[in-house]
Order: sequence, then C-alpha cells, then structure tokens
Amino acid sequence: MSLWDSYGLGNFELRAGNFSEDSRGRWYLNVCVPRAQRGGDQRNKPSVGSILDRSVPSLGIDLGLSTFAAFSDEAMPPIEAERFYRDLEPVLSRAQRPRHRNRSRAIHAVTSMQLTISSRRDIAALLKESSSLEGEEDVNRA
Repeated sequence: MSLWDSYGLGNFELRAGNFSEDSRGRWYLNVCVPRAQRGGDQRNKPSVGSILDRSVPSLGIDLGLSTFAAFSDEAMPPIEAERFYRDLEPVLSRAQRPRHRNRSRAIHAVTSMQLTISSRRDIAALLKESSSLEGEEDVNRA
C-alpha cells in the first residue's frame, strides 16, 4: 500500500485511525496525531456557576433545518439556511432518470460541499463577531 503524505504526517507520531470511503468511491486515511502544547495557551473557561447566574455573558445557539442557526439573544437575527438542493434539483432529476449514477453522485457531492463551505463560513463569521464582542466587553470593564 502506498500513501501520499500531503500534510507532512511523517513528522508526527501516528495514533489510532481508520480508512473511509466516500460516496464517490475515493478512499481516505483518518488518523489522530498529538497536538503540540503551546506555553501561553491557557484558556479562561468560565465556571458553570458563573454561566448559570449570568455574570458571564453567554449565547445559546440552536441549529436547525429551516434556519441554520437561531440564537437565545433576541437582538441577533437568525441565520437562514441556504437551499442548495433547490438549485440543482432539475439537474439531479435529469441525471437520475436515465440512471447516470456517477453524475448523480457528483451532484450530491457538489451540494454537500456547498453546504459544508457555507456552514463553515457562517460559523467563522459568528465566531469572529462574538470574539470582537468579547474584546469590546473586556475593554469596557477595565
């Protein structure tokens, strides 16, 4: 068996892993590697009590199908879910009629990738916004 080391895994100690096949017949190796510890990476996690008595600001996020994310803070509008299958439904139905399995799998892969990219983009924007809000709160407290 041969592997293409695209991430430089030869420099790490390999731990538990598995092989997986996607819907298009491509094989992947999933493996765990130890994470390097940084000296100054101390996370200030609030205690459960401070979250429950609301002395530390917190935000509840509800992930769903009709809306991508709804928030416990009513000042933040929900993020609407994008409908990726709606755009490709006619193309997918034409590909499925004559049983073009490879084309159908490719269309499903495209919509899956669009969903993944969109959700990561929305989550990154949400985290960026929440981290900037935390920074503003820290400045105002001092």
